[in-house]
Amino acid sequence: MKKLFFILPMVFMVACGSSQTLTSGKTLHYNFTQFGFSKEIDLKQVILSGDDLLTGYKFATEMQADPEARYVFNFYNGILVHAVQLGSVVEKSFQSIDGPGRDSGTIMYFEFDRVLDASTYTYLKRVFWGKKMTPSSSNSPEFFMSSNTLIVWCLPMQSEIKERSQKKLFELLNQKQQSQKGS
Repeated sequence: MKKLFFILPMVFMVACGSSQTLTSGKTLHYNFTQFGFSKEIDLKQVILSGDDLLTGYKFATEMQADPEARYVFNFYNGILVHAVQLGSVVEKSFQSIDGPGRDSGTIMYFEFDRVLDASTYTYLKRVFWGKKMTPSSSNSPEFFMSSNTLIVWCLPMQSEIKERSQKKLFELLNQKQQSQKGS
């Protein structure tokens, strides 16, 4: 069991789990902050299965992303460079999905040997979004941090698969919260 929480800039968050469109107008995002920072969940339940894919989507073996976001692969392949800020990698994996049109990309999963904190969040914003520390394009990665876990979505902002992945995580956290209230 891992303690998970979701961090995104406010422009990407949705208040109280209700839907809201972004400036792009199509992608739904979820407010994970309502669950607090100590919600425990089995991370393996978040990884997408074949049942989670829509018709026309399939898993791929190679990492993929829009050319504007390919620098994130350097993060994955060169994770040792970031060890001072993130700690040592205990485990890393990825899922790549081919979808219709431009809806293809990669979801990266990392587990570290130490807790990721607020300074890590600031560091990752710089790594993924540069000096401005905000997404600069519709293909900028989004990320999820937990006590020692990081998930990075390298998918277009208007991605159906990213929405399904985030929805799956949100529903698992919401289900966990409801079962704790009933106890």
